Amino acid sequence: MRIEWMMLADAAQVTNNKLYVLGGGWERLSVASDFPVRQRASLALAFSIPWAETNQRHGFTVRVVDEDGKDVHGAINGHFETGRPAGLAAGADQRVQVAIDLTMTLEREGVYVVEVTLAEQETSRTTFSVRKNK
Repeated sequence: MRIEWMMLADAAQVTNNKLYVLGGGWERLSVASDFPVRQRASLALAFSIPWAETNQRHGFTVRVVDEDGKDVHGAINGHFETGRPAGLAAGADQRVQVAIDLTMTLEREGVYVVEVTLAEQETSRTTFSVRKNK
């Protein structure tokens, strides 16, 4: 099992394992007000599940931290399970997509890290920077 990809977006949702994204793929955020700033965003994730790991519950954890490692949202724990649909070729991997809404408290300008840990084994990270409009 592995994390295929992750993306920050203004908004995202998954319906029938299709991902719908608004304002996706950003890595820089400009804010107009003084810090601290409450910022809403979404995190879109895709997990690749091997044939032998279907029909099992899998857990993941999402954290968003600043440059000092301070949590700006609180850990999000989630889980998913996928079965084998009729007609799926034997041995085929499956993709499970997840969209998570975030409301972050950003204390200052700088670099922030979004970290996803899958089953306490694999960890993927992406970063974004925050700057105040001047």
